[in-house]
Amino acid sequence: MPWSLKLVFTYMLQHFRPPSSCRLQLSILSKSYSRKVPSAPHLPWPGRPSPERGTEMIWLSRELSYLLRHGATKAGLRIRSDGYVELEALLKHRSLQGLDFDKLETIVRNDPKKRYRLSKRPCNGKQVWFVRANQGHSIPHVLGGLTRLHAARQITMAVHGTTMNAWNIISKQGLSRMSRDHIHFAQSITGEVISGMRASSEVYIFIDVARAIDAGLAFYLSSNDVVLTPGNEKGLLEPRFFSRVEVKGVGPMPGWLPSGSAASSES
Repeated sequence: MPWSLKLVFTYMLQHFRPPSSCRLQLSILSKSYSRKVPSAPHLPWPGRPSPERGTEMIWLSRELSYLLRHGATKAGLRIRSDGYVELEALLKHRSLQGLDFDKLETIVRNDPKKRYRLSKRPCNGKQVWFVRANQGHSIPHVLGGLTRLHAARQITMAVHGTTMNAWNIISKQGLSRMSRDHIHFAQSITGEVISGMRASSEVYIFIDVARAIDAGLAFYLSSNDVVLTPGNEKGLLEPRFFSRVEVKGVGPMPGWLPSGSAASSES
């Protein structure tokens, strides 16, 4: 609202005494016009839904995660088989307007689950900045820097966190990778932030990795220490590979026993 018009409204309210109904309407009109118009939210590239409102860094991190894990090819970005995207091209993408090197470096450094890696890589005879998501890719040719595990002793443990409602299904059919490429496992259940597990998990499912590998299932370790498996041909990790199941803050899951015999060693 122009200041001149605002002054007129203020003067009228202070020096004239119109009927109460008119004074109320003038007051409402003055307040409504004096409000600042909120700036338009940053719009993602077509086909992507707008994320929930939050800080700019959270917003940019969500768009970055989508592009590096799922949308790079669709967005016209060249992504290598190891998951790296050239930084210069990424920063020019329209869904990341406002992202510069300093902000990206802050996102990578402060991400609680260490989802990203920023590094210089050889390209056309020179060192060029690249960035990647450490795991969680759905782009077919991207391996994401995964290391194949050949023995259970290569990791401390593999534990999957879930909810009590989901456990009712998991206890019968096993863990499912669902729409993902892999089932995710953490190597710890302690600490404020655990890579590979949601903080809201109510049930911990510990995996007998040695038994699963002996049965022919593939396991991998991501660069941020998340344990992954695609499961069997149906995308499942069957209950027979569960070594123990615990309820958070309580102890062993009541009524559940490992398949076949006592819990197997994870070493």
